[in-house]
Amino acid sequence: MDENSGRQLEFLGVFLFRGEQKYFSLATDENGFHATVDAKIELLLEDLNGVIIESESIQNAFIEIITVRLELQR
Repeated sequence: MDENSGRQLEFLGVFLFRGEQKYFSLATDENGFHATVDAKIELLLEDLNGVIIESESIQNAFIEIITVRLELQR
């Protein structure tokens, strides 16, 4: 999401819960999404699919990794 305009730039996926565990589900056909990330983004982020987010610090690091891999400015 663009912090200045609030507009969504690219839908990457969602955080879901399995019981008490929060995890990331990348927007792919395999994960049941109709609007999927393009092939380039999938390659850059595929290893993050299913990552468990156990704390705020892990979530912040997760966001930073995505920011760096997709060459987004913060």
